[in-house]
Amino acid sequence: MILIVGAADLFGIFAGFAFAVPVIGQVLIIASFFVSGGTWLIVQIWLIMKGVGKMQLWYGGGSVLDILSGGAIPLQSPSLWLTLFLANNPKLEAITTGAVKGAITKGGVAGAVAGAAKGAVK
Repeated sequence: MILIVGAADLFGIFAGFAFAVPVIGQVLIIASFFVSGGTWLIVQIWLIMKGVGKMQLWYGGGSVLDILSGGAIPLQSPSLWLTLFLANNPKLEAITTGAVKGAITKGGVAGAVAGAAKGAVK
C-alpha cells in the first residue's frame, strides 16, 4: 500500500514540475487530482478492512491537504506512515487520541497536554 501511495505522491511532484509546459502540464495537474483522490479512496477502503478505525483520520487529514495542493505537497505517504505507526502502537494511539480530544474540548495547547496526560495514564 505504501508503494501505491508513494507512486501517487511521485506523480503529483512530477505534475507540479511539469505545470510550466503549456498544455501537458495543466492536463497532468488535473490528472493529479484524480490520482490523489483515487489513491485516497483505495487506501481508505484498505484501512477499513484492516480495522484501523478512528486512526483513519490521520491519513484522511494528510490526504485532504495533498488533494487540495494538487499533489504538489506530497503528504499522503507521511500520513499513511503515521497512521500505520500509531495503529501498531496502542500506547501512542491513546496519547494522541487524548491530546486531540483535549485540544478540542478544552482548547489550545493546555487542553492538548492535559488530554495527552490523561491518555497516557490509561
